[in-house]
Amino acid sequence: MGAGGRHWELLVQKFRVSACAGVDKSRIQDAARDRQDEDESADQKKIWVEEVLIKEEGEGSELGGSETDFLLEETVKVDLGETVTKEELGRSTWTFLHTLSAQFPKKPTKQQQRDAKELMAIISRLYPCQTCAEHFKEVLKTHPPKTGSGYELAEWMCQVHNIVNKSLGKPEFPCDQVDLRWGAFDCDGACSIHPQK
Repeated sequence: MGAGGRHWELLVQKFRVSACAGVDKSRIQDAARDRQDEDESADQKKIWVEEVLIKEEGEGSELGGSETDFLLEETVKVDLGETVTKEELGRSTWTFLHTLSAQFPKKPTKQQQRDAKELMAIISRLYPCQTCAEHFKEVLKTHPPKTGSGYELAEWMCQVHNIVNKSLGKPEFPCDQVDLRWGAFDCDGACSIHPQK
């Protein structure tokens, strides 16, 4: 399978994961079988995927205005010929970390505190960008995670992000606005592995 075919398979897998958002799985599986031809250009595949989304939305699927619309649109906009850039990876990682810290319990258990610290250590060891991982490891040495409360972790995360931003010549984020940016998160169970009742 060529690179274009592999990217197509990854895109189809993303749609399979998103099937819980109202996209008909059988259509995706049928489409995967119909689109085995590797000679088809990435642009044609991208256009076809957009058509599937438009058709799905037009047929009364449950995609109207939900958070999953954004997820699916992001999936569609992926350039099938390119890999993830360092900037995209960084933005996604920071979004995950800020959201996680904003949702961290006000009174975490000792295990939750250990888990949060270990997550930061794991990221500093396994992050795909080795230079970034090494830099994060150095930041952690001088600014160890503060996990005593959700507020403390969110504040620490903002400060650490600002340290990284400063080293990259980027503007700092006002830490007093962390809750406005990442605090309101409602996981409604739309993609739960458990059947809806």
